[in-house]
Amino acid sequence: MASPNSDLDPVHVTVFLASPSDTTDARAVARQVLLELPQTPAFRGRVTTEMFSYDDPLAPLPLSANINPQQSVVRYGRRPRDCDLTLIFLWSRMGTPLTEAEAKPDGSRYRSGTEWELDDAVSGGKEVFVYLCDAPPAFEQEGSSRLGAALDLAAEREQYGRLQQFLATFRGRDGAARGGLTTYRDLVGLRQVLAQHMSVVVRRRIEEQQRTIDVQRARQATTRILAWAGGAMSVTAAVVIFNARVHDRPLVRLDPVPYCDLVGPPDNAPAVHLNLTYDVAHNRATDKVYAEIASRPDFGELIVHKQLFAHSDRDQNFYAPWPNSDRPWHGWLRLAVRDAEEELRQISKPVPLNCGPSVP
Repeated sequence: MASPNSDLDPVHVTVFLASPSDTTDARAVARQVLLELPQTPAFRGRVTTEMFSYDDPLAPLPLSANINPQQSVVRYGRRPRDCDLTLIFLWSRMGTPLTEAEAKPDGSRYRSGTEWELDDAVSGGKEVFVYLCDAPPAFEQEGSSRLGAALDLAAEREQYGRLQQFLATFRGRDGAARGGLTTYRDLVGLRQVLAQHMSVVVRRRIEEQQRTIDVQRARQATTRILAWAGGAMSVTAAVVIFNARVHDRPLVRLDPVPYCDLVGPPDNAPAVHLNLTYDVAHNRATDKVYAEIASRPDFGELIVHKQLFAHSDRDQNFYAPWPNSDRPWHGWLRLAVRDAEEELRQISKPVPLNCGPSVP
């Protein structure tokens, strides 16, 4: 976890709470966990939380008589896709199906507003966590006061059946999990697992913020260094550094040449014989590597410009035609990398050559 830093603003996490009417207590536990999280020693001063739900006791949404409840949530509240993450709590009910006006992309109706809220969060690229109470459904609990004496068992069983159909969508036909959900037995268990999960989520967001700040600081430091270096180096050197970093120029390594001989091959034409060890990294397939020899370190006039047919080699014997000249001869060698249009992409540091006639 990133160390505390006084110049970082607290991470603000917005959470959408979604569930049918039978998990009101679970939403209350979630609000309590999220309110307490910023006060824990690990996150004090480093995180703030904000929650949204249609039944928020501190800020209940207005439910217009002109539209259905789900449309009121969208009009007067915050949509799941507009929040950082969505928490969904399920037990024994699915909720009220939405009208055809809020149909899925395939034309089918949403089983409830909860399913619509999950889909809205997922389609918006936001994180969703689903918590399922695995206690027996309310209509099976003898003497339950939650549903009252006028319990419509048929309707509750139908609700439970639709919930099971919805839960089946979390698995494919082969039984493999398509999405994760967390089960809990009671509100104490929910509080424990939710507190742990939210701590992990918040910790990750703080670390992401710290990494973003670190990257920004590194870029600013690099800009300052390059600005300082630009005043001390030549324009050519600055262009080489910029191209190497920004345009992914290849890296060229050329070792010192152990010997350089002036020889006469079987046809008696003069030639230069070198022993090369070099490597070109991060090259494109179309890059070509040339060995270039000149008498001056600025390589104003090339004596040899010969293509090498490998991007790396060790102790390669290199021969090239050589003009008549005095022996011994002193000059410079470099490697030049060019693209398919023969445009220069990178050059190596030049190495000195001290060439003489071969020893019989």
